[in-house]
Amino acid sequence: MQTSFESINQQISAFQSYFDSWAANKSAQLEGSVKQHKQKYANDLGLIQHLKQEELIFKKKAQTVYDLCEKERKEIDQACSEVENLKKNEENLLKKTQKLKEQYNK
Repeated sequence: MQTSFESINQQISAFQSYFDSWAANKSAQLEGSVKQHKQKYANDLGLIQHLKQEELIFKKKAQTVYDLCEKERKEIDQACSEVENLKKNEENLLKKTQKLKEQYNK
């Protein structure tokens, strides 16, 4: 009977040794996986930070372009107004010239 207890104890010990080895391997695998995921997460965070910086630079450039276009638009509007005023002045001068010619010819 003692032999069968010894045999059972040996089997339990062998199973415990196998399980301890399996658990250690799984633990090492999981630690490696966690380490890889942490590294990927850190890389992703770095990429996100870089993209945010690029976005800020883009927004500043876009605002500068917008401001320049707005300035140009205002200058064009002002020039158009000046041209319209010059046309009106020309028309008025032509009318006055015509009236003066008519008065002179009488």
